[in-house]
Amino acid sequence: MIKASKLSAAVAHAAVVGTLLITVPAGAAELVKNGGMNGSANWWWTEATTKGAVENGQLCADVPAGTVNPWDVILGQNDISLQQGQQYKLSFKASGDPSGPVRAIVGLQVPPYTTYFELKRTAPPGGKSFSGTFTSPVTLSNAQVAFQVGGASKPWKFCVDNVSLQ
Repeated sequence: MIKASKLSAAVAHAAVVGTLLITVPAGAAELVKNGGMNGSANWWWTEATTKGAVENGQLCADVPAGTVNPWDVILGQNDISLQQGQQYKLSFKASGDPSGPVRAIVGLQVPPYTTYFELKRTAPPGGKSFSGTFTSPVTLSNAQVAFQVGGASKPWKFCVDNVSLQ
C-alpha cells in the first residue's frame, strides 16, 4: 500500500514532468481473440460494404474513395468485457497503401455506440505500432475494439496486426 503522502508526491512530480504513466501488469489477461491474425480472420468482422481478409498475417481491407465518416468503413471485434475503474492498454500495428486515416476505438458495440477510448492516427506504408491507455468508466460485456478507416478522398488499403487489449 502506498501512503497518501507518497502518492501525492508522485502525482505532484508527474504534474511537474507533464506525464503520468499508466502501466498494465505483464501478466494481464488478453481480451482480443486472434489479435495476431493467425491464419484466419476468426473473431473479426467488417461492416457490410467492406470485405476483410488475412494477407501476409495481417487483417486487410480495401477502403473505397469518397466515404465521409471514419465509421463508414469498420473492421472490429465484439463481445469484449470491461470493468469500471480498470486500466487498459490498446496496442496494434497498422499500415496503409497509400497512407490513410485510422480511428481505433474501444466502445459500446450497440446503440448509442458510446466510445470509451480512441486513438486517431495515420496508417503509413510499411506499418507502425501504436498504443494508448485508458481507464474504463463502465462495466459491461458488450464492448468492441474497432478500426474506423473511412473518410479518405482516395482509395487505400488498410492492414492491421498484433491487436491487443489488456
